Amino acid sequence: MAPRALPGRAIGRLDHPPFRPADAAEADRAAEAAARLSAPGTPEHLAPRAAHQAAVLAIRMRAPLLVSGHDTFRDLIPLSSWSMNVPSAPADAALVRTLTIAGDATARADEPNPEIVKVLVEGDERRLVALVRDRRRSARALGPDLFRRIAPRSAGLRGFAVTLDLVPALAGSPEARRWLAGIDPTLALSLLRSAPAVFI
Repeated sequence: MAPRALPGRAIGRLDHPPFRPADAAEADRAAEAAARLSAPGTPEHLAPRAAHQAAVLAIRMRAPLLVSGHDTFRDLIPLSSWSMNVPSAPADAALVRTLTIAGDATARADEPNPEIVKVLVEGDERRLVALVRDRRRSARALGPDLFRRIAPRSAGLRGFAVTLDLVPALAGSPEARRWLAGIDPTLALSLLRSAPAVFI
């Protein structure tokens, strides 16, 4: 029997600044990208489109994704390059401070190198493997530093954070890479940023 999901926090308390919904056009672009990222063979009714759309929005908007509950943790792992577990829920004060630091770091991050788009579109297997390895290495170096106020290392069974990163999913999907090659280059580059997702 699967364990019962941990309860999330009431999301209604986040219905105020600085939290806000995406505008309709941005949401549509994120939905289109999310549709390309489901694992091959996933039935339409099982594809975690809402979770993937939220991940794309966070990456495009250079902002942390705050997730109520833990059911979505497994859905976002395929769109991530690093993850962190904790033994128990962190204190609110540490969580707020950490989100502030993570948000600032995400907003200040350099734009991705346009060469990444070229590597993805060309589809050379060896270069794709090296690209994904480098992204995961960078995320492993940065993630523990961003979240050190929560815990010094990943430990425990409670999913707490992931580094959202579409590059591994794009690298593993020829169809998604063909789609990437056909969209506006500025949009393509913006999809190659990364952003943290935190589960409360």
